[in-house]
Amino acid sequence: MRKIALLTLTFFLFNLVARTQNGTIKGIVKDSLTGVVLESATVSIFKKDSSLVNYQLTDGYGAFDLNKLPVNSDLLLQVTYVGFKSFSKMLKLDSASYNTTVLLTPSFDDSSNVTVTAHIPIRMNGDTLEINPAAFKMDPNAVVEDLLTMVPGVTVWSDGTITMNGRKIPSVLVDGKPFMGSDDARLATQNLPKDAIDKIQVYQEVDRTLRPEERRQKDSLLTMNIKLKENKQTGYFGKAGIGYGTTKRFESDLSFQMYNKKTSFGIGGGYNNINKNIENLKEMFQNNTYRNYNPNLRNVGNFNTEGINRYHSIGGVFTHNFIGTTNSRQNDRITVNYTKSGNNRFQTNQTLQNRTALDNPQFIEDNAITNGVNHNHNLGINYIKTNSYNDNFTINASAGTSDNTNNTTRTTDIRDTTSNLVSTNNVQSNEVRKSNNQSMSLNYSKYNYDNPLAQFNVNLNVSNNNNESERYTKNDFISFQNSANDTSTNRQYLNNSSTLNLGATLGYNGLRRLLFGRFNFWV
Repeated sequence: MRKIALLTLTFFLFNLVARTQNGTIKGIVKDSLTGVVLESATVSIFKKDSSLVNYQLTDGYGAFDLNKLPVNSDLLLQVTYVGFKSFSKMLKLDSASYNTTVLLTPSFDDSSNVTVTAHIPIRMNGDTLEINPAAFKMDPNAVVEDLLTMVPGVTVWSDGTITMNGRKIPSVLVDGKPFMGSDDARLATQNLPKDAIDKIQVYQEVDRTLRPEERRQKDSLLTMNIKLKENKQTGYFGKAGIGYGTTKRFESDLSFQMYNKKTSFGIGGGYNNINKNIENLKEMFQNNTYRNYNPNLRNVGNFNTEGINRYHSIGGVFTHNFIGTTNSRQNDRITVNYTKSGNNRFQTNQTLQNRTALDNPQFIEDNAITNGVNHNHNLGINYIKTNSYNDNFTINASAGTSDNTNNTTRTTDIRDTTSNLVSTNNVQSNEVRKSNNQSMSLNYSKYNYDNPLAQFNVNLNVSNNNNESERYTKNDFISFQNSANDTSTNRQYLNNSSTLNLGATLGYNGLRRLLFGRFNFWV
């Protein structure tokens, strides 16, 4: 009986180990004609239903090592490389490790190449890494950010920042242009659906504004370009929400955006009385995306804010590209944005105090009511025109106004031990603050490394600020013990200020070459 139990337990453990065992496929990819190893070839493993199991790019020695593969299952090994015929082989791992050498045959532009239905998940196309969304089976509602989290080496952080192999990707474009005219990658990665993407490209962008020796010392910048499918280059998306709770608390928000090949438009707004401040249009778009989860815990009511504040904000942004090219180095684009925001504040304070003094104990009651209204208007215009790496022309203009009104009524009563009034003090304060500002900067730069004498840049800046404040305070003190101590004061404060700044700079980068020719005396 013990032997049967022991054999049963052994058989059970054997099956458990066999089921949980993972296999590995190792190998080298070579050119079948020359025997030269092929770097950055795409090696993929698919199941029978064409779902992707794992993939990898070969290293500098043409080697690959794919692990965590199911044992005793039918798998498709596929190897692809630009300019070579695809290699496909069905296999079944009956052990933990499988080694092979893959020989790829040059295609020689042969149109009769074998067609494989499985999609290549990632490949090198020249100096550009291309990610194929069709190779990833995901939820139908998945967005670009969900796709990127499945790509090895790519990390999407909670604030939307994207890194690849530890290197930050500072620029994320859609068809070669900033999506919705914004430099915030989240507007694209957290809204665009995965099925609208043709491919995602990652390439190195060299900063040509640097001198050649500086360029060699600095790492080139990574740029990600999300290329939309031809029939998905026009679309719209949006969200709206409303909530109501106890003690008449409520909140509402709205976000709607639409785009086509050249033009995009978006509006957003919000209104609440739960002390949730709405800073600007960009923040409204960030917190109304189609991301699976939102880690922005700041987008809630602020419990540290005193009183009841009714915040409101509404705005829109319009972007138009005057040229239809997808080349990120060529731009002719204008962006206009406007935001109206503000709040209505109501605050009450009550302070009760027992003051103990020698032969004169007192009870002090202080009550204050504050009403405040704030309105802000902000307008921004940005125009950029670039021609490859050589010319760069930008105009940035902004204007804003702010109007604040605060009314405070404060009463302080002092009573004796018999609850009789000793004195009372009434303070009324009214304050009005207004400000407006305007600024504009113009910049033109020309770079030509073949002719350093033609390099120069011009910058013009102008800004204007005006501030006005008026405060009126009335203070009435009444003593019920000695009327001679009664006082009444009226004070009015006026403050006005204005500033105007003008600036211009002219830089000529070819002065050293003009004075010293090709000699460099600083080396």
